[in-house]
Amino acid sequence: MTRRSASRKVRAFATPTAAPRALAPLASAAIGAVSDLLLTEHERAAWSRLVRDRPDAPDVEGYLADVFTDAPA
Repeated sequence: MTRRSASRKVRAFATPTAAPRALAPLASAAIGAVSDLLLTEHERAAWSRLVRDRPDAPDVEGYLADVFTDAPA
């Protein structure tokens, strides 16, 4: 029986606020703290909904315009 690792490699990207189209891979594997999970989930869901799940017509502009507004008060 082949043993598989439960870990997955996650590629994380970041962009400067002033240049949102300058997306580049992060040099570090660390992508944030627990408090960042809502934002990370929003980004994952937006990418899936607007780009990944629409191979014939990905909406990259819609993805870039999708704004996280559900931050707890």
